[in-house]
Amino acid sequence: MARIKKCDFFGSAVLGMHDAVVSITGTIAGLTFTLTNRRLILLTCIIMSVVDALSMTAANYLATKTDNMRRAATAGFITGIAYIVGTIYDFYKCKTCFYWHNTDNNCNIIWI
Repeated sequence: MARIKKCDFFGSAVLGMHDAVVSITGTIAGLTFTLTNRRLILLTCIIMSVVDALSMTAANYLATKTDNMRRAATAGFITGIAYIVGTIYDFYKCKTCFYWHNTDNNCNIIWI
């Protein structure tokens, strides 16, 4: 039986983190310019993050299972965890999107 190296699942981690940063940044940007309720934006992004993490986990599991890898479940799990880590990082970096300044019923973003 072949030993599994730590770097065997590096591609799964990169896949999860890359998809998280792209998806969540786009969602935050789009919702920030269309909605005025920041709690609704945050709730929508959290729900989307969980759903996307599960979707990426299942997709990578099926892809690695099709390629006859022995540890397909581990690859899927690593992708899901990396997606969550990427989401948390993105929320931390995009936190300025949630600071609002209301003037004359117009919502403007303050970039800090």
